[in-house]
Amino acid sequence: MDSTLKLTICFARCGLGPPLSGNRDASPCLPLAKKAGFLGEERFYESNFSITSGTLRVALERFARNHTAATWIQKESEMTLIPAPAPCPMCGEFNPVYLASRTVSTKEFHLVHCTRCGQHYCDPAPTSEEIRGFYQGDYHGELRQTGDTERVFGLKFSRYRDWVVTFLRSGRSIDVGTATGLFPSLLKAAGFDAEGTEYNRASAEWGASHYGIRIRVGGLEQIASELNTYDLITMTDVLEHTEHPLHALQAASASLKPSGYMLITFPDISSIESRYQRNLSRLTRRDWIWSCCHIPLHVWEFTPATARAMFDKAGFDVIGFRRSQVATESFPGIAGLLTCPLTTLKFPLLARLYGTQMEFMIKKRP
Repeated sequence: MDSTLKLTICFARCGLGPPLSGNRDASPCLPLAKKAGFLGEERFYESNFSITSGTLRVALERFARNHTAATWIQKESEMTLIPAPAPCPMCGEFNPVYLASRTVSTKEFHLVHCTRCGQHYCDPAPTSEEIRGFYQGDYHGELRQTGDTERVFGLKFSRYRDWVVTFLRSGRSIDVGTATGLFPSLLKAAGFDAEGTEYNRASAEWGASHYGIRIRVGGLEQIASELNTYDLITMTDVLEHTEHPLHALQAASASLKPSGYMLITFPDISSIESRYQRNLSRLTRRDWIWSCCHIPLHVWEFTPATARAMFDKAGFDVIGFRRSQVATESFPGIAGLLTCPLTTLKFPLLARLYGTQMEFMIKKRP
């Protein structure tokens, strides 16, 4: 039995949340909120009460998050501010489900799932400065040695190149977020006029010198003025790191020639591996086991459905889709034993059917 908690919960409607009447009053949290004295006609409520059930506390917190601008929870002399969730950046819905939390440099980030459009996103979203900061300094440091990028990514990027040339065999291409530039170097060898962009200056300079290709320091903004220029733009494990992937796709589309192509890859947050890890993390109360959840490095997580919906909004048709499986992360001790079944996903047939990595070839509509 939980110890008795003395809570003070205050919240105010800010015009963004769902109404306190109508269909959503059927929520199982509503009777608890009524019991706490939360409901009425006023725009501000405050209630002091004692509870002994952890379940009741969680339900009240969830109710407050879904209906308020902010929630304050006081335990003894400790006061914690829990911001209410931001509306879904894709559809504007203000009723997300919280799935996981991660703390980076004392700042807490949450993975939330939109109940309307199905999009998964990080709340609060990291700022543009934080996103750029994630990839500076020694990021990619282990790749800036001769042969190391090939050892880590050579097989994957060779598969990507072989798939790309089944759609187009030459043209001008640019790889956004190219790291040390291995992928554009493979495309160049295959007959493309290939280059890249990379936020990490050290990686960009090392790759340009090592592979003899042009790598601009930055992202899509580096080609914003080059309209209808590229036959192919590739973003492998990049789009989920952007501030807003739909806007990034629209920017890329402007730089593509009519009927130009994009190769887009990122993981599936609804894959067998991800769902297994999540269930295991909840069962064992070890959040880190859900390693497919990459917030805040991944500002967005996708499923096949949300990815296709986003491509459609951006004016692209999906002309190719396949799955693959990267090496599953190994865990120490009992966690390693419990995640052993996931190693079967490395077998080629299972990887093609159920792998976590999603690979899309999309084509710009004329």
